[in-house]
Amino acid sequence: MAADHFEFLKNKFINDFQEVVEEFEELPLRLHFQNILEVLQEKTISPSTPIVLKNPLYQVRSALTECVMFAEKEQERKAQNKKSRFNVHSVKKLWFICKTGKKLVRIEAKLRGTRDNAAVESSPLGLSLITVSERLSSYEPIFRPTIYGFDDQLQKIEKLLLKTPDANGINAVGIVGMGGVGKTALANEVFWRVESQFDLKLWIRLSQKLNPEDVDSRIEIVRKILERFKETTNHASLDDLLHALYDKLRDRRWCKQF
Repeated sequence: MAADHFEFLKNKFINDFQEVVEEFEELPLRLHFQNILEVLQEKTISPSTPIVLKNPLYQVRSALTECVMFAEKEQERKAQNKKSRFNVHSVKKLWFICKTGKKLVRIEAKLRGTRDNAAVESSPLGLSLITVSERLSSYEPIFRPTIYGFDDQLQKIEKLLLKTPDANGINAVGIVGMGGVGKTALANEVFWRVESQFDLKLWIRLSQKLNPEDVDSRIEIVRKILERFKETTNHASLDDLLHALYDKLRDRRWCKQF
């Protein structure tokens, strides 16, 4: 019975989101919802699906309802051509986007980290621990959040990424900071700004459960990247995988974001 209920909640959100994006061109946090949609579409509900999946499914539907109500009010405000003194509306809008955006990030993380009990028992490195995509989403978001306070950092990172390296050289840029300060938002903005300058772009999400120092984890990461090139990687050693990846990236300008 629980699996049937989870399947209903999953399909309900998918259908509701598809209807909403047809009605609202500027749906707040559309990219976040799209990411969650893609996670759910890849997730198979079964009797072994953990009960902890229930709360994220309820929460994402609630967040979608809140964003629809916000979008409706925004349409009314624009239709009436209302202007707020002291830019009060912009402050409220920013607060809503930040609050709801953080909630959706947590929901997506929970959904990605929720695996079938049977899969957890049988696989030390499940698919949910590593995801590789060529875009942040299947399309550019119509509603794209503005990043405040990072202008200098954005320009500096762009220069570092776009400067001409030596032959076969690599420019590595690290973004560090405490949790919640905006590292992912900054990385997203950089990715959007520079993607047209590269022949190949890969956005790679790694679970904190992975240990990059572990050989098996490294093999799985490289294997996942090579799968984007339709490369057969079964039973290959780490050296073989790295050599295959080198061949795919050689003489190409590429950007990989972890």
